[in-house]
Amino acid sequence: MPFIPKYALRMTEEEYFEYEALVDRPNEYAYDVVYMRHGKNANHNIISTNVGVLLGMSLKNQSDLAVLGSQIRVWLSPVNTFRFPDVLVTKWQPDLYKDRDDCIMNPIMLVEIVSPETALIDRQDKLHEYLSTPSVMDYLLISEDDCCVEHYSRHDSDDWLYRIRTDIDDEIYISSIDCTLLLSIIYSNSDIYDE
Repeated sequence: MPFIPKYALRMTEEEYFEYEALVDRPNEYAYDVVYMRHGKNANHNIISTNVGVLLGMSLKNQSDLAVLGSQIRVWLSPVNTFRFPDVLVTKWQPDLYKDRDDCIMNPIMLVEIVSPETALIDRQDKLHEYLSTPSVMDYLLISEDDCCVEHYSRHDSDDWLYRIRTDIDDEIYISSIDCTLLLSIIYSNSDIYDE
């Protein structure tokens, strides 16, 4: 059962997109409810930027892939939700939802920077939504408070492998995009690891 706030703002998908056109800050939409996105602190932004840059540099010779940031919405068809992952990798050119250039339908890898405020949704609702989406091959949950990276990777149809790394000298290999991420780079200049 998804987490739905007591005073949820309920609306249809059409009303959601009309509402989004009027507000300054994008919101997520799931289960006919609009979810305000939580504010992001400096540590969150440092980690997110590090991951985006690291992925971009690692994939620079793979012209069929694109690394995108948290202003791009993904539509998760199995559950009809719209989320804003902190970082994502998709095929270039991505499939667009109803020709909206701010909403893609075929992410390959999704990354969430986990805070105490987002942990429940990131580890339950989004985990279910992301792993139910056929194009998604990898989901990373990166803690903003301590050195911890959780990696879900799809293998053979719908079997998922879970790995967790907690040492700053660890690395995570992402086979779907042939990329290795070093935790020391992910957490570089953050409160967790300042070389």
